[in-house]
Amino acid sequence: MISAHSLTQRIRRSHRRPLQRRSHHNEELRPAIRVAGRGAFFAACPPDAEGVERVVVIPDRPRLFWPAPPPEGYLGQLDELFQKRLAGERAIIEREDCRFTETSLLTSGEVVEGEWDFRGREEPYLGAVPLSGARVLHLAPGGGYFTFHMERHGAEVAAFDVGWEAVPDVMAEPGVGGGLHATPSGAVTFHAHAALRERSSVQNAWWYLHRDYGSRAAMVYGDFSRLPSDMGAFDVAVLGDVLARVRDPWGLLAQVAAVTRGTVVVTDRLIPAISEGSRAMRDHAVVYAPNGPDDRNTWWAMAPGAVIDALANVGLSRTRLIYHSQRRKVGDVWSDAPMFTVVAERDWAL
Repeated sequence: MISAHSLTQRIRRSHRRPLQRRSHHNEELRPAIRVAGRGAFFAACPPDAEGVERVVVIPDRPRLFWPAPPPEGYLGQLDELFQKRLAGERAIIEREDCRFTETSLLTSGEVVEGEWDFRGREEPYLGAVPLSGARVLHLAPGGGYFTFHMERHGAEVAAFDVGWEAVPDVMAEPGVGGGLHATPSGAVTFHAHAALRERSSVQNAWWYLHRDYGSRAAMVYGDFSRLPSDMGAFDVAVLGDVLARVRDPWGLLAQVAAVTRGTVVVTDRLIPAISEGSRAMRDHAVVYAPNGPDDRNTWWAMAPGAVIDALANVGLSRTRLIYHSQRRKVGDVWSDAPMFTVVAERDWAL
């Protein structure tokens, strides 16, 4: 076994070996050697035609960047140097590291197919809110389609997603009490662990597109139960398909309202149990675990009226409601999924 120190010395002082000493070399690639703390493998390669030994660096895979220790209080993430560091750390992300939840067009002209295709239907999803010159908070941005769409329309966008040491809100498994957070042993449940890996690959897609587009959008990570206190005020906040996936959607709305001086846009899916129910159901219902025990990432389904009432309670009482559909792929079949968007504005400035 070749030590890491020896490999380092050989990199620094590559040399020709005497021909009589080459007989012991195996012409096949020798086993890779991990160098502690480097986050990569150093692999010794066979000598080239001139007898010079080489070392190649093979990055670790899969490339997952969280959970990790967060900045204290999640603060300071909007600092320009911090954002450059995040982008630099994720510069190694490749297509195979990503899960694209939204169909996206790359600068090369290639279309990357996702589970949703919002192209041509962005305006109703975003409530036809003016974006030029607006400072926008984009919560749970997924693979980034709407982050970069809003940026292309003149918005300054700061996205916020779960990350660092936070565990996504997932329902507890039957008979297991630790589905929401770490168990007493420090491990997370199977469903929480799966959610961590899934979310990381989706976040990789956000950074992949960020690099491809040369975007200036910022990303902030943290816990949806406590947004960082130093993000400042926003003109517009966009919550697309997020309220249904957090344990405390009304607490999140209150936090968002506290930092939004203009408009909050909430977009979510309509489910038959609500849209086909009584008028009271259609107007005000909130359904727990609408998809049953097999979907532990979806906590709620809510009627548009329930969202309107909740927004009015946090000072956003001027509302309008838009019904629309968006294309979604289930298996190999594309269909139109019914959705609603609530656009809420306040009567007074922050």
